[in-house]
Amino acid sequence: MTFNSFRRFAPSARFAPVLRGLVLSLALLGGAAQAGPLETAETLVANRHPAEALEILSRIEPTPQTAIRLAWARANAHIQRNEPRAALPYLETLVRARPAEARFRLELGRVLFLLQQDDRAKFHFERASAAPLTAYQRKAVDGYFDAISRRSATTTFLSFGIRPSNNPGKRTSATTVEIVGGLPVTLNPDARAMSGTALTFGGGVVMRPSLGQDLRARFSLSGEAELYDRGAEDALTLSGEGGLEWLGDRGRVFGFGLRHLHRFDDGTGSYGEDGVYLSFSGNVGRAGQLSLRLDHGYRDYDDRSGSDGKRTRALARYSFAVSPRLALRTSLEWEMIGAVDTHLRNERAEVSVGASYGFEGGLVLGLDLGRSRTRYDGISPLFGAARADDLTTLGARLHHRSFVVQGFAPVLDLRFERNDSTLPFHSYRNTGVSVGLTREF
Repeated sequence: MTFNSFRRFAPSARFAPVLRGLVLSLALLGGAAQAGPLETAETLVANRHPAEALEILSRIEPTPQTAIRLAWARANAHIQRNEPRAALPYLETLVRARPAEARFRLELGRVLFLLQQDDRAKFHFERASAAPLTAYQRKAVDGYFDAISRRSATTTFLSFGIRPSNNPGKRTSATTVEIVGGLPVTLNPDARAMSGTALTFGGGVVMRPSLGQDLRARFSLSGEAELYDRGAEDALTLSGEGGLEWLGDRGRVFGFGLRHLHRFDDGTGSYGEDGVYLSFSGNVGRAGQLSLRLDHGYRDYDDRSGSDGKRTRALARYSFAVSPRLALRTSLEWEMIGAVDTHLRNERAEVSVGASYGFEGGLVLGLDLGRSRTRYDGISPLFGAARADDLTTLGARLHHRSFVVQGFAPVLDLRFERNDSTLPFHSYRNTGVSVGLTREF
């Protein structure tokens, strides 16, 4: 038989898929004598037959021994069918159960990216970067970081919390203090420490319209309110920024712009502040994240002209994912506040360190320790001495990935503050608890 005559007996193209399916079915049936339904479904997924795999998987009840394999097979089958929303709950379950497994975090990050939940996707890519990834995987992660930073988007955010504490106004517990000349003065009970509960609300919008290949604009509006039943004065802060951002490789973003802030506070005084900012954020090294920010402006108080003056603040934050479970972080902050009255001029420096750890099952624990020093220039006219404060803060944060409602997880924050001042009137202790909502999981 010649080659041309053989072609007359060859199957037409429209029967090729049928024959391929028949061959695959015979292969699966041949292996079914030794393999169970889960193994058969995994083979179907490996051969990119998700519909058939899902049909088998739907009839399998999970057990403690098979739950991980079953969720992974279902997630991959839905991904192959281009159903990222259907795959999402299975991948979230896998990360909760095995937070150290890089492949689960990588796939969850990819699905979240497809769903345009960029903040969550970036978080999981950062944690996965701490694992020993292949060169191909690391290149893919860098590609996602770059795509996330370049994607033009409008994002909104909301927050809500309840924060009881034993000294929200950060007032002294002393009953008397000495003023100029050593004269003792008895403090009014309303000027001393007392417990109170705050309701906190926050929200805002950030818009990043593209202006070119590596250039985009950035506009943001945000607000935060603190409403106290007692122990401190209510406060409302409104802020807005507008500027430009240049985009680099590996998710690096350079920005600058103008900013305005107005704070309404009956306790420390209401003021407005106008100024400029410079910023940088991006990946540094294998699994590090660095952000830098410099603000400079002029603060103008509504009814305390002696406090008016320039303000400059520099902030550096660095985080490093040691493993998919463990992340370390540190920050350095410096601030200088000018004022017409010399005794109100001050300079502050702060350092903090912290860590977050994800346990199997979904519990995440974070711990932070901070220390700051504030030095004032002039002599206080009321107390006859210069003021210097040393503040120590200790915080703990708990949340569980299994408790999720519409993409948000409840968060429990514990915080302790101790401020030691050369002026006893400004020394205080404060312990507080906060229950709120977060998307950081």
